[in-house]
Amino acid sequence: MDASAAFPAFVQLNCGTWSGTFYQFNAFGKVLESIQTTMEVTSSGTADDLMMQQRLKVQDQAVGAASASDSESVFDLHSSRTSLGDSQQLSYFPGDGAFSLSHQTAEALDALLRKGLSKKKDGEDIDRTVRYPSERPALVSECCLHSDSGDRRVRAIHVLDTRGLLDQIGVFVESKTEGEELETQDDPGSRIDALLGKWKGRASSRRTALYGGTVTEYDSSITYTKGPEGTLEQVLKMGPSGFELKSTASLDGSVILYPGGLQTTLLPGGIAVTCPLNVKPGQSFYFEMSWIVNPGHRSRLIRTYDLDGLVVSTTLIKEVKS
Repeated sequence: MDASAAFPAFVQLNCGTWSGTFYQFNAFGKVLESIQTTMEVTSSGTADDLMMQQRLKVQDQAVGAASASDSESVFDLHSSRTSLGDSQQLSYFPGDGAFSLSHQTAEALDALLRKGLSKKKDGEDIDRTVRYPSERPALVSECCLHSDSGDRRVRAIHVLDTRGLLDQIGVFVESKTEGEELETQDDPGSRIDALLGKWKGRASSRRTALYGGTVTEYDSSITYTKGPEGTLEQVLKMGPSGFELKSTASLDGSVILYPGGLQTTLLPGGIAVTCPLNVKPGQSFYFEMSWIVNPGHRSRLIRTYDLDGLVVSTTLIKEVKS
């Protein structure tokens, strides 16, 4: 399904009111900030004129449950149908509630942080370790996964600065029924334990029009075992040929560091984000987000980029732990 055909279903998936929390993490999985949010998504027009509008409301924590006009600051995130419909910007998996987007700026995150922090209770110190995103980022990538019921979702956002360094990790945890929050006080060791074992699933990989516009499906499995001296052994198998890739990573709390500067940060709630810490000029790379939606069931969304930072493909893998 091409982007123009997928766009109406994509809009329908997003429409509604999503309440939850935005979390800003550092590269080690520590929460720098959390801000309660409500996203209202509506649509207008039909067929070629279809447009999706998103309005993000930031709750005034000092006022609490006062009227919406008093307790919320509202600003628009997106109002352009063309940017969402472009094949290089949107990759959507109908029926699976998964999509990935590329944004031109991190303006929405910057506004969210500044407005959200300004709503802190009187006398409450603002965490000065909070990082505002680069004004001119090299790349802003968003990945979104929904629960099977479709009423819960997680959106992870990676921001690379102009030097190719990881600038931001932001995560929205949202629900259509009630506000979602993460239990951020869990033991980092439990995040590793939830990962261990063999995960088997089916992958669907969609290449952009620039790279042929093809769709490929194949079986995939990945096994994680603890190795000696704080290491993690990983064995990846995929495709009909049984391609196998083995790697050894080092463990540091909630962080898995692979050779070559690739890092996976395990976050609360079964969420994990994988990205390079530094993208050098002329280097291809990828971002990955995964979510253990229910114990033993995980979804992974992987977006690859070429040497020029253009999207090559987006792959969704739905796995079961055996």
